[in-house]
Amino acid sequence: MENEIYSFTKILAKSEPEETLEEHIENVLKFLIKFIKWKKKEIKKISEITGLHRTEIQGRLFATAYLHDIGKCSNSFQRFIRKEQSNRFPHALLGLPFIISAVDPLSVEDTTIYPEAISVMSHHTPFYDGLYAYEKDNPPNKFLIINKALEFYNKIEQSYSNIFKEKYPFQLGNPDLDSSLSTLLEKIKNPLKFNRPTHLREIHSFFVNFLHTVDWLGSGKTFDYQYSVKSISEKIANELKQKKSLTSWNEIQIKASHTYGNLLLCAPTGQGKTEAALLWADRNMYHDKIIYLLPTRVTTNALYKRLKFLGDSVGVSHGTSALIIAEEEQWNNKRIMARRLRSGSFMEPITVATVDQLLLPHFNWKYWEMIEQNASNAAIVLDEIHAYDYYTLALITEMIKKFPRSRFAYLSATLPKYIQNHLTNLHEEKITTIVDYEHLDLSRHNIQFIETTIDNSVDEVKQYYKEGKKVLIILNTVKEATRFYKNFLDLNSILYHSRFIEKDRRKKEELIEEANDKNKGCIVVATQVVEVSLDIDFDILFTQIAPLDALIQRLGRVNRKGKKSTDITNVKIYDFGEFDYMVYGLDNLQNAREIASTWFSVKHRLKENEIQDLIEWQYPQEKTSASFLEEWDRVHEDLEWFRNQLWDIQTLRMKDDMKVLMKLAKTRQDKFPEIAVIPEMFKDEVNLLQPSRKLQVIEYLVKVPFSQFKNGIRPAKDDSDLVFCKMDYSFEYGADAL
Repeated sequence: MENEIYSFTKILAKSEPEETLEEHIENVLKFLIKFIKWKKKEIKKISEITGLHRTEIQGRLFATAYLHDIGKCSNSFQRFIRKEQSNRFPHALLGLPFIISAVDPLSVEDTTIYPEAISVMSHHTPFYDGLYAYEKDNPPNKFLIINKALEFYNKIEQSYSNIFKEKYPFQLGNPDLDSSLSTLLEKIKNPLKFNRPTHLREIHSFFVNFLHTVDWLGSGKTFDYQYSVKSISEKIANELKQKKSLTSWNEIQIKASHTYGNLLLCAPTGQGKTEAALLWADRNMYHDKIIYLLPTRVTTNALYKRLKFLGDSVGVSHGTSALIIAEEEQWNNKRIMARRLRSGSFMEPITVATVDQLLLPHFNWKYWEMIEQNASNAAIVLDEIHAYDYYTLALITEMIKKFPRSRFAYLSATLPKYIQNHLTNLHEEKITTIVDYEHLDLSRHNIQFIETTIDNSVDEVKQYYKEGKKVLIILNTVKEATRFYKNFLDLNSILYHSRFIEKDRRKKEELIEEANDKNKGCIVVATQVVEVSLDIDFDILFTQIAPLDALIQRLGRVNRKGKKSTDITNVKIYDFGEFDYMVYGLDNLQNAREIASTWFSVKHRLKENEIQDLIEWQYPQEKTSASFLEEWDRVHEDLEWFRNQLWDIQTLRMKDDMKVLMKLAKTRQDKFPEIAVIPEMFKDEVNLLQPSRKLQVIEYLVKVPFSQFKNGIRPAKDDSDLVFCKMDYSFEYGADAL
């Protein structure tokens, strides 16, 4: 047996610097005590679900933390950590016999479950049915340094008593080191294959979140970690006063700061909704987390940048946020990894994220257990709640139902009645509605609808440019925006849409913000990606017709504060293009055209108090409510089926046998399924990236419609997940299919 061949007198858990198993566990247990204080509400809930006394839950958590790395008492791991061999037997698996014998089995609804054992076996690799299946016939004693493992195991009772000053709540058993590992695995998994208790998911995620939290913090010795923040209202006020952008809170901000419980806030763009939401969150977080969700990466990045004055307490999470973290940490891989884990799992006191990051746990995406647990008592802000289609709104609804102990704030400038009524009915407790009556008479836009194509506006655009105006032009498709942009190549003009690689897109955003700040003319031609993205303020908007909620968002890019004159027309709306129906649907566009021709065929100063009527005309309440509820029913059924395939608690994997599930796991309804690719022209640059900067590959990714670009797609020949694509690409125009 391996333990007879070679042995070690000192059992290491970490290297560089060296840290023994005892030292590592001591650091982890320091966070156990903190975790119990942080998670009093969750522990009370688990007690109610399981019938366990608080002391027994405490003992189970202690055993999980104390024993999670006992499998490192193996020759293979000790040789690996000392760089004497390149691989090692999974130590998490070798911990099973110890954790099983250290705590009593947990019976829930007549089913025996082992949440502590699953947490230990999956604290490096997410749990799924086939985890460690390749080690079927080996017993633990083949790999363990048995005398060291038993010595450490038998100290658990004394260690518990030293910390809690009371007796360990379980009878310590003798670990089964002779049975095959497959026998132990089946003992844990078999009950779940045939019977899954109602609260299995919550119990499982509680224990997994616990072990990940204390292990990550203990491993990083992050003793200055803050679970929550205090008095952010005061900090926000001080920051705004320093920037001279605040003299006093406005009406909606004062009301939000005094609102206790769920909130629905309707206010025009640029009137301080973000600050109002943060004041509300400060009031409602109850010493837990604040989670601020937005529809796009651009808006998420912008808010994250605004909140940087709060220091290290703010995390950021979206598809490419790893690149932001890497740049801030100057490519120090250890610090990058620590911050990515905390941000991606919503561990930071405040997390700014795209809404997808809180919806993906529906599909048991990686770290779903931690995200759900960290959101379970949070103050959650959903900004631009109107911006989602029926499918995503249905997922958001399912998410809201999942967190009955969390508090929610919903923000919008253009909220259809069917969404207002739905959100109001969704919560058992009364939801407070705040409307910005202070600015209802505000008129920021003088609008004219012109029943012709936007091509007829070229000369007028150029004239405004010559007058030094900042002109924004929004078209409904990338193809049309690119074509129209070519009319202004000899002017100070920028093309902005979704098909630029990440680093070019960021550069474009910087150029747009710089042009917006300068006192001279500029032209930006964009698609709807600009609607809820950059905090920009143009003089005049030329746009194709779009559904009224999208159109109102576009108006928000012009005269945002309402301080510019509306004596002249500053918004010109033109008819939709030939293929725009593929983006918005023909009925929606025809309805929008009817509204525009009725309201804006003659120049009209639009008041904020008129917007709600336009939205209700665009989305008739009875029809839209019925369509949404139908979609919600379908999404609910799909999620039930999806979860059942994963036993409620398995983590979704990127494997061939999960292809059907992977296709279903999405947070947006795809009209045009997209794929993230790297333009082939950047292949050499990507291949030359240093190992320490592999994250930089994100800079070269662009999402493109699969149907248009499929002929150019060429997956990388190595084992990476990279996909290259042969296409026309340039910084000026972006990606175009060959």
